[in-house]
Amino acid sequence: MISRNVRAARFDFAAGAAPAHLFPTTDSQPLPHSFDWPAWAANARQTITPPPPKSAPLAERVGWMLGDTAAASQMSSGGLAGGEAYCESGAIGSEWDYKAKLMMHDSFERCEGEACRYNVTRISFSFGAYITASLFLPCAHASCAEVDTPLPVVIFLHGYSYQLGYTGIYGLYGSHGGANGGLINALVSQQGVAVLAWDMTGCGSRQTEGGASFYRRFPGASRLGAMVGDVQSALDFIHCSPASAASLPECSEGSAWTSTYKRLAVPHLDERKVFLLGYSMGSIVGLHAAATLPGVAGVAAFAGWTPFRHNGGNLATGGNEMIYSTHALIPRLGLFAGNESQIPYDYADLLTAIAPRPALIYAPVGDRFAVPSAVAAAARAAKSAWSGAHAEAFKFAAPDAPSDFKDREIAAALHWVASVVR
Repeated sequence: MISRNVRAARFDFAAGAAPAHLFPTTDSQPLPHSFDWPAWAANARQTITPPPPKSAPLAERVGWMLGDTAAASQMSSGGLAGGEAYCESGAIGSEWDYKAKLMMHDSFERCEGEACRYNVTRISFSFGAYITASLFLPCAHASCAEVDTPLPVVIFLHGYSYQLGYTGIYGLYGSHGGANGGLINALVSQQGVAVLAWDMTGCGSRQTEGGASFYRRFPGASRLGAMVGDVQSALDFIHCSPASAASLPECSEGSAWTSTYKRLAVPHLDERKVFLLGYSMGSIVGLHAAATLPGVAGVAAFAGWTPFRHNGGNLATGGNEMIYSTHALIPRLGLFAGNESQIPYDYADLLTAIAPRPALIYAPVGDRFAVPSAVAAAARAAKSAWSGAHAEAFKFAAPDAPSDFKDREIAAALHWVASVVR
């Protein structure tokens, strides 16, 4: 049990009055995600080209803000192209594989309860810039390779979880899922979709890729750009995963291919039905990815964002500074501090670009990192982009509740996925 004195010291630390010997400063013991934005900005102001005008195509404006995504998307030297994937277990059906052992979860999650319709198999593999991911499938080990119906895919994008990444925190396995038994297990076992998830740059197993470390390697890029690049790599993997795709030029074996790398023996993943589901930071990633990547069929964004042009100043939410400095997602956003009206694009532009594809904006009024009125205004401004037969494809919900991604939000996520995959 934590002593009362230690708890008091932690409170002092949060208030800026901690004893130095108990809590070394970040200067002497940097956190994995620490980032010196003023130092970055001093150099950037001398090297960055002016932003494109607001009349420029959205892709150009977003591209300028996110920086050199091509460099950042290759975090490791080289990478896996197209359908190439490295499977740590080597074959479907392994009771324990490398990543499963590392994360203390076995690769086969039995489904229990009246709501369950499918067993859940979990495969660990690497794709893109050697990103280790988990693919959850609605089948038992022995039968997964025999599934002949293309499976819709939900890509889960986690929130600000620097220590754990996507595992064990947002209702994946434990009590956070409540009656649903966890978001990922519920999606797979109840609705029969495949779920793809990984630790985003700077989080979980990739902590050392974030913060100052990231920007030393890629000063002209952004963490958000790298995260969107990972989504593109995931879409490439899904596109090239069927055996029939091996003959496609974009899915051919590269020169770096060895016998270690192999096309995974997974069921056919339906590239026409790949949906993004993000929470908090994952919402920011999901909305940017859905607006700029054509392979995304739809997106659900749960909490975590406020329109940039209404998020300046010393807001209780942390404002844009949370995005460009605290979490170092988009450093170039800080160049507009005090001049937010000149930011090249905003969330209403992203939402409009997503139309007419299905989109859910779930914005609890009690979200401490958002300005509810500004989020609602952005949703209203973009809603007209969904018209005619697509009018009902845009959903906006603003419950009078906090955001914790537990029962209420998980239930909303399950309902939305069920409505778009059928």
